[in-house]
Amino acid sequence: MGASLNTLSHGTVQVYHDYQVKDHGSEPWDIDHIVVTAEGIFLLETKARRKLKQKNKDGQDGYRVK
Repeated sequence: MGASLNTLSHGTVQVYHDYQVKDHGSEPWDIDHIVVTAEGIFLLETKARRKLKQKNKDGQDGYRVK
């Protein structure tokens, strides 16, 4: 995701990654991606999840991309 967003970066669009936020009295947390444009500021939270290893109805690995 970060590499894809970096392709947007140029003179009028700025992209920042893993911005650390430290609130008084709470645990620090981060914003995954921040995109600043003339139209607005966009905060992006991204997640990646691995599929469980399982067999499909044909007996082949169901998690593989073909």
